[in-house]
Amino acid sequence: MVCESDYLGQSAYEALLANGFHVPCIWSVKADDFSSKSRLRLAFSSKKRRNKYPFVLHAKNNNCKIIDISARGEKCLQEALSHSQQPDMILVAGSTVIFPAAFLNGLTIPIINIHPALLPAYRGPAPSHALVLNDDADKFGGMTAHLLVSKIDAGAIIKQYKVALSDYPTIAAWTLAAARRCDDLVRDGIIPYLLGQLTPTQQDEQLASYHALKDVPQSISADMSLADAENFILKAPEIYTHTKVDFVDAKNRTHSLRVIGSLKKRGLPTGMPAKRGFNWLEMDLSDARVSFRLNHRMRRCWEKIKRSLSLSRSNKH
Repeated sequence: MVCESDYLGQSAYEALLANGFHVPCIWSVKADDFSSKSRLRLAFSSKKRRNKYPFVLHAKNNNCKIIDISARGEKCLQEALSHSQQPDMILVAGSTVIFPAAFLNGLTIPIINIHPALLPAYRGPAPSHALVLNDDADKFGGMTAHLLVSKIDAGAIIKQYKVALSDYPTIAAWTLAAARRCDDLVRDGIIPYLLGQLTPTQQDEQLASYHALKDVPQSISADMSLADAENFILKAPEIYTHTKVDFVDAKNRTHSLRVIGSLKKRGLPTGMPAKRGFNWLEMDLSDARVSFRLNHRMRRCWEKIKRSLSLSRSNKH
């Protein structure tokens, strides 16, 4: 299995175990995240009780090795394959690895990818974020199991399920609900395909769209328009936890700061460098001069102190 220690990887791992598969090893570009100190937890249900284990602990208890493939090249992948106890299938779930054509052409076993969008729309490494930012999460939100080929996310579709954002109260709940469809993909798609009971469907290239990582903003930058920046501020906190702004100061130094609340339009672009105060930032966007409130560290510390004082008073009463 090829995955990261995120919820999609964990859900796919749990789905394989629940449907009778044995996972001899996990390939990851961030193998250090699969450590006993990881904060991530994966819940496995039982008849008697519901226990929670670290992802890595459960993997080790099932004789699952963690193999580092951060080098990403064909040699690295071939070496990982040689340590994988002759697998019958490779399942990729949310990994950023781009498999070389030479490696894929040399495989004698199926390699299947789980993609968090309804292909052929929204191919690329961060489809969930792009779906939300482009208001397409109701139309193309979902999960797809497809054969992995050299062209990114272009392989024949085995099974897919639609998961619309409007059916869930938050973006986080929608993301988790989509990841939980891994069990359905494995049971009703991947297993019938491996048994020869299901024929994959080729994707329609005329309906395909690709969103590279550079096309999915992770922060507000000076080349954004006012409308794009407002859209990002509205939706980013539930995607990235914090809303960030990248800017260059008068000394040509690049900074990245957290901001809170909505931006305020000051007028047209001035061509002046960004200005920063104690808890504010003013800068040019492509079509406007705007200001932001900073999520300042001292402000966060003071809020934490106030919450602690409030809790101590309530406990006394």
